[in-house]
Amino acid sequence: MSAAGSEAHRFYYPISKGSLKPSREILLHGVSLCATKKNLQDHQRRYCRGPVEPDEETICKECGREFTTYIGMRNHYRQAHPIEYNDEMYEEAHSKRSNDAWTDGDREEMAMAEARYNSEILLDHLALITRRSKEAVRKKRYAMVSKTSLSDAGGRWSVHCRKVQLSLSSHRIAAPPAP
Repeated sequence: MSAAGSEAHRFYYPISKGSLKPSREILLHGVSLCATKKNLQDHQRRYCRGPVEPDEETICKECGREFTTYIGMRNHYRQAHPIEYNDEMYEEAHSKRSNDAWTDGDREEMAMAEARYNSEILLDHLALITRRSKEAVRKKRYAMVSKTSLSDAGGRWSVHCRKVQLSLSSHRIAAPPAP
C-alpha cells in the first residue's frame, strides 16, 4: 500500500487509558513507533516539521553542504568528517567550564531584591528575577553572605559582592532590628 510516495503504516492505540487491547485502527503515513495519541503528538512536534530553509545550523561548516534538518547535518558531519567531529567532541568534553554561572548582573539583581523585599517573599522574587530555582538562590545567598559586607555609612547602605558595588541610598530600607 503506497500513498504519495511514502508507505502507509498501520498503528493501533487504545482509546481509554486503562484499555490494553487495541480498540481502534488509525492509518498514519510516514510515522513510526507512535502507538499512543500523546506519542504521536510528540513525534509530530519533534520530527515531522517538514523541510526548513537552510540556515547557519544546517550547513556543514567543512564542505558547505546544505541540509534541511540539524540532525541530518550532524549525521553527515560525523560520517563525512570524522577527524573534525572527534576534535569538536573532545574540545566540548574537555573545555574548562566556569563553576560560577552567576553573572555580575545576577548578583546585582539579587542584592537589589534583597534591599527591596522582606524575607518572607524574598526567595520567591529572587527565583523569578534570576530564573533559577529557590534552592539555587538560597545556596547562592548563603555563599554570598560570607563574602558580603554591609556597612552603614551616614544612613547609606552599600553592598559589596566581589566586583559588584551597589549604592542603595535611593531605596527606602528599614533599619535593621537592634540586637
